[in-house]
Amino acid sequence: MTPPPADFSRSPLPSSLANDPNVQDLVKLFIAEMPGRIKFANDAFIRGDRLRLQFWAHQLKGCAGGYGFAQITHEASALEEAIIRNESTNNVFAALLRVFELCERTTLE
Repeated sequence: MTPPPADFSRSPLPSSLANDPNVQDLVKLFIAEMPGRIKFANDAFIRGDRLRLQFWAHQLKGCAGGYGFAQITHEASALEEAIIRNESTNNVFAALLRVFELCERTTLE
């Protein structure tokens, strides 16, 4: 399944599982932990630790869709691929900013 194209308009990014009472609490926890996730990745980028950043992108790619955020999964995958291909720091940074921008907009509804 192809995720919808990323919307970088700064509007809230609701979980597609917002109305599923079986996972609402888990989605809330995922969203609440987002600032710490962003800090971890930011610190790794600043230190030039591409391996740690790749690990972070891989984890986020694997879990974001499970919480109803397919766009984040898509962009985290692009970031991971940029790191694997050893793209320039500018390209990795641009991919990282796209992921951050989506992560900052996550919301339950």
